[in-house]
This record gives sequence, structure tokens and C-alpha cells, in this order.
Amino acid sequence: MTAPGTPLPQAPRYAAALKALRAALGDYQTTRTARVALDDLDRRWGQHYDLAAGARTWLARRLDDGASLTAASPEELHELIAADYAARPVTPARTQR
Repeated sequence: MTAPGTPLPQAPRYAAALKALRAALGDYQTTRTARVALDDLDRRWGQHYDLAAGARTWLARRLDDGASLTAASPEELHELIAADYAARPVTPARTQR
């Protein structure tokens, strides 16, 4: 028996499966993080923008005139939305949902 915290030796035949499992867990964590970020953006801006996230692209579309914003991260999209909204607020009367 090995002491707690001691890494277990890896048999070569399990190396590929372990690598695949780690990749899948990483994908799950990335997907979960993206979902949380999208939910946060939606809580803040969902009344005024349609929001979506792809593999490497974050999108916001104004509900009043359909103008789109594109960013590489949720933080960047938040900044773009805030600037867009400050320049041209989307009022509920103009929203076409």
C-alpha cells in the first residue's frame, strides 16, 4: 500500500485512457465556466441583449436594432456591452423580444 498523497505508478496501457479522461474533465470545466459566465452576463444584460457563446467567440445582439457585438472572452464582451449601452441605451420600449 502506498502512503497518502503518493502518486500511483501509471501502467502504459492506461496512459491514453488517463489522458482522455483528463481532457474530458478539462472540457467539462471549461464548458461549466462558460455557462456560469454566460448566466452572469444574462443577469446583467439579458433584458437588452441576446447573448451567446461559442467555442472562442462571445456574442451580444441588441434587442432594439439587432446590432451585434463580438468578443473573445466574457470579460471583453461585458466591456463592449457596457460601452455600447452607455453610448446608446436600449430602452424597454425599444426592445423587440
